[in-house]
Amino acid sequence: MRHRVQLQAMRAFETTARLGDVQSAADELDQNIRDIRDSIANLERQLGVRLFAISGTEATLTRAGHVLLPTARGAMGLRSELSGASSAMRPLDILLAASVALIWSSGFLFAKAAVDQFPPILLMCFRFTVTAAVLVWFVKPPPRHQMIMIFIIALISAAIQYSFTFTGLRDLDASIAIIVVQLEVPFGALLAAIVLKDVLGWHRALGMVIAFVGVACIAGEPRVQDNYTPMFLVIAGAFTWAIGQVMVKKLDAIGGFSLIAWVAVFASPQLLLSSLLFETGQWEAIKTAGWVVWAAVAYLGLVMTALGYGIWYRLLGLYDVNQVVPYLLLLPVFVVAGGVLVLGESVSGVVLLGGALAVAGVGIITTARLPR
Repeated sequence: MRHRVQLQAMRAFETTARLGDVQSAADELDQNIRDIRDSIANLERQLGVRLFAISGTEATLTRAGHVLLPTARGAMGLRSELSGASSAMRPLDILLAASVALIWSSGFLFAKAAVDQFPPILLMCFRFTVTAAVLVWFVKPPPRHQMIMIFIIALISAAIQYSFTFTGLRDLDASIAIIVVQLEVPFGALLAAIVLKDVLGWHRALGMVIAFVGVACIAGEPRVQDNYTPMFLVIAGAFTWAIGQVMVKKLDAIGGFSLIAWVAVFASPQLLLSSLLFETGQWEAIKTAGWVVWAAVAYLGLVMTALGYGIWYRLLGLYDVNQVVPYLLLLPVFVVAGGVLVLGESVSGVVLLGGALAVAGVGIITTARLPR
């Protein structure tokens, strides 16, 4: 029993150190904030040192805390290995994980229907404006020294990335675009290996090759061969997203919702400027926009971002990443099915083959165990 208590205290310490906030740690671990404080206090008493300087709910690691952090992370990793990973997911949480894929895929389909009649970059500007207006009041501003980095992350992983991706989506079938978007995963793993020195391993390298071969197959589809520009824009968006995620990993601890909210705050004016530079007819588009456009704005801002990420972060707080992430492989399946049933798209054998390879490659990357 004592070992269980110590592991719980280590988990409370590691989560608080990673997020930099006691309330955020309590939310992620689905515990009461008082329980988190008590676990940390007990650990400090056992060690005879102060691990955090706490102001309100904000927690800053002391020098002793920085020394203990690698040990705590090692203890949590050892716990996962000894138990064969976290406990099995409950049926309700499996349903929630699948619902995230459905929520995000529905957003992609909404966006496809909207960009056919509305400037795509301006649509993303409205989307992040709604997200910022809803979330920013409920999260604590990040430390001032992180604001510049978050501004740059918003520029790269939101403004530039969404400008590329959704401009490409306008001239691609949703079923093709969502498969190409899956290159975010191999690009992310590759950049993490180069920049962050993450261990790649041959399983993940094989997954990358398979994913790229799948997208190469899709490039041979006649509808794509007529104009490669939209596909290259979506590929550029996937690569830009991966760059942004590497930058996020280099951030100091910050809560997930705080990051989403403040990225949205910065991305909104950035996307507006991008729209003014690269699109035309914005005011006329706003005046003539139908219900599909405004429904898409509301869905993308409220459901896809706020609700979808809310469920996602809760699941990541309860289970190991490799238990939850594979459910996102349902995303391209839902989008392809929705593209055919809702948008009236046709899917050729070449696209199905390329999609199967791309999804298989991403599956290998996300589930492969990293070598030591």
